[in-house]
Amino acid sequence: MRDRWKWIFSILIFVLMINGTGIFLIHGFGEVVTKEETESTLIVNDITITIKNFGDYPANLVEEVRNEVEIATKSVLEVTKGKLIPKSNVAISLISSNEDSKIVPSYYSSVIFDPDTIWLEEWNFEEMMLYSLFPQNEDVAPFTTIGLGQYLYYSPHKGEIFDPNEMWVLHKNKQQTLQFEGLLSPILFKSSVLNNHGPSREYPKAEAHYWKIASFSHYLIEEYGIDTFVDLYESTNISKDVEQVYGKSFIALQTEWEQRIIQMEENFTPKVVQDLEYHYQYLYE
Repeated sequence: MRDRWKWIFSILIFVLMINGTGIFLIHGFGEVVTKEETESTLIVNDITITIKNFGDYPANLVEEVRNEVEIATKSVLEVTKGKLIPKSNVAISLISSNEDSKIVPSYYSSVIFDPDTIWLEEWNFEEMMLYSLFPQNEDVAPFTTIGLGQYLYYSPHKGEIFDPNEMWVLHKNKQQTLQFEGLLSPILFKSSVLNNHGPSREYPKAEAHYWKIASFSHYLIEEYGIDTFVDLYESTNISKDVEQVYGKSFIALQTEWEQRIIQMEENFTPKVVQDLEYHYQYLYE
């Protein structure tokens, strides 16, 4: 009997020697299951970024993610240079989801669930890298992460996809949304937006809130410059600090934005209106 246990123990040691990077779990007598984590590291402007592959995804997919992360990181660092201090080490995880997984959007996570089932070019790596490089207080709604991240994501795709203003018009005509006062509240933001991310009846309304923030931020950046918006990035009280940064009250800036949206919508051609309607159906129906 003692020899039998020695033999089993020797087998386990042998498995660990071969699978030096793995973790073994014993599910039953003599049954060993290994789970392997592979990592890919890149350095961008002295920042070490580790891509952790927890889903056994193929090398070409990991390389595609790596390239997108590098491009997004350079874009983010370029506009925040001299204004924000990034972390020196960040990790991006690729994970397979299950029915218990809580899928979190790119502006609130360093995790990409099921990267083999999504269009990576539609994943907002800029938002994800902002979240990863410049962690914000969890008691603050991710208003500026969404605003700056969506602007950086849209810029190289200008003319190829609908801009944040068009997406806001599309959603505001379909969904009722909270006032900005509510969206700046971390509690209301999480209950109305974050907790309804993913397939659900409330998902279109959550997206309407997202595009409202993105559109307003897009206006501020286009009208007053990206440097000014970055000055607001780490604010813990945007409705108050916006006046110090912009020299105007939040209400005044909101009024300007609303007037711009009205003018833009009045100039929509029938084709643009039709294309937006088709896009909404594609997204939610």
